[in-house]
Amino acid sequence: MMKRILILGANSQIAKSLIPLFKKNFLLDLYSRKKINLKDKNINTYKLNEFPQNKNIIAVINCAGPGDPKIHRNKKNIFKIFDTIDNNILKYIQDNQKIKYINISTGIVLNIKKTNNMLTKTNFDYVNTKLYLERKHRLLKNLKIYDLRVFGFFSRYINLNAGFFLSQVLKSIKKNKTLLVDSVNNSRDYIGGYDLYKFIKKLINKNFSNGAFNLLSKKKTNKFDILKFYKKKYKLHFIIQNEKNSSKANNKSLVNLNIKKNIHFKPKYDSLKLIKEETKHIYNF
Repeated sequence: MMKRILILGANSQIAKSLIPLFKKNFLLDLYSRKKINLKDKNINTYKLNEFPQNKNIIAVINCAGPGDPKIHRNKKNIFKIFDTIDNNILKYIQDNQKIKYINISTGIVLNIKKTNNMLTKTNFDYVNTKLYLERKHRLLKNLKIYDLRVFGFFSRYINLNAGFFLSQVLKSIKKNKTLLVDSVNNSRDYIGGYDLYKFIKKLINKNFSNGAFNLLSKKKTNKFDILKFYKKKYKLHFIIQNEKNSSKANNKSLVNLNIKKNIHFKPKYDSLKLIKEETKHIYNF
């Protein structure tokens, strides 16, 4: 008999990438604020405010909440949105502590300083909200909560109107417009649906203690390698602007970050290979 998984934020890029993979082996309850345009014998769809509908769940995957950087800058109640969703999930799993709660967090939290090994909450913007949620989760040691710190995610389901770097690149190609970039060659790490699915499935199938996990690709890339690929393959036009005040921050710290040692996980895709593969499905060549 197929087991049931619950996914919140079903219309997000990450959820859309996971659903086709999970529905092959699991029954799915999907929740979203907007209508979910999916019809499948293994899928039930609900509005987010209808959560929860079923008690026979083995895992909750939380992809809900605004993920677009554009929204992060303008959303004043971003803390309330994430915290309300999280509290509803925690209330749900408190009644059945066998349920595993997989929360999509962000790798950016590692750029915030830690005080006495505890994550610091300084204000309620996107990153600090994620920090706050992680800290709250670590205090609930009796619950099986896993925060997955994703440094970058890319798939064919990306919203070209979002504020992500790759959204801007793809939109520039589609509109045949020149992309303006600064001269800082940041390192970048992207995982996709397949590797994220494999890791979540491992968490579901085995018992691990409450914790946060840094989820990286097989190999990171950098901004200008990405731009060169799109220029050669898809005729991207871009201009480098030298900004005196450009941040020279990079992601060198990513080099030594790995999944917790008690989880054996080898990603299939490196960042650039993933970008190449998924972009084929966007432009069909």
